[in-house]
Amino acid sequence: MEETVSQSTGKLKPISWQLSVLLTLIPAGAAAAMIHIAIPRAVERTGTPFLYYYLPWWIGYMAIYLVASLVGYHLEGNAWDWPTLKSRFRLHSIRGRVWLWFLALLGTFIVAILLVNFLGPQLSSIPFLRMPDEFPPELNPSHPEGMQSGIFMGVALQGKWWILAVYFVGWLINIFGEEFWFRGYLLPRQEREHGSRAWITHGFIWALNHIWQLWTLVILFPYSFLWSFVIQRGRNTWIPILVHGLGNFIPVVGILLGVMG
Repeated sequence: MEETVSQSTGKLKPISWQLSVLLTLIPAGAAAAMIHIAIPRAVERTGTPFLYYYLPWWIGYMAIYLVASLVGYHLEGNAWDWPTLKSRFRLHSIRGRVWLWFLALLGTFIVAILLVNFLGPQLSSIPFLRMPDEFPPELNPSHPEGMQSGIFMGVALQGKWWILAVYFVGWLINIFGEEFWFRGYLLPRQEREHGSRAWITHGFIWALNHIWQLWTLVILFPYSFLWSFVIQRGRNTWIPILVHGLGNFIPVVGILLGVMG
């Protein structure tokens, strides 16, 4: 079994920063066009609540990354067994000093969330950063109506357990899709190309992934480099999976409370 793992890690090929950017810009650009152009037009034409378009868009976008990471894994000739998958995607147990990298990432992630919530209304009201008027307050903090209790992206939540179930599936696909692709699949290949400075390219492309929500980049761009530095030093994909999962679980809790009424 150890031989399979060592062969797997030995097949890693370096990836240039140009190709890293291209592989991020294509899906991110397509997703941005979809949510900024296609979805607002559909909402205006049909009167359907934004949420019913957002959920398939979001889940589909993140599923692309999850599938791409597994396809890339397969094309490298890796075996479909847990030891090989665990080694290739750095899904090691968090032990000893690795917990310090986890705490460093968690602490800075919490600060970033607070900044996004605090500065969101101001940043999203800047003309070249603002979101379309059709976007709900969950995505557009400068929306004049603001957040409303029991309402999520234009839909009353009480009793709609299916929304919670679908959103939870989306949360899982979001976390594992994004982290498997960026941290598990791309980062080790970027390290083969850029060595200890891989976090620079990695931080740039991870921020680029969020171009659909421009106002957040004011905060995410500097943090993305810090997070990439920490993640590269930790060399363990469970660190960003856990931290990202905890941060993105906040809306799940809010939806649960809304569904319960």
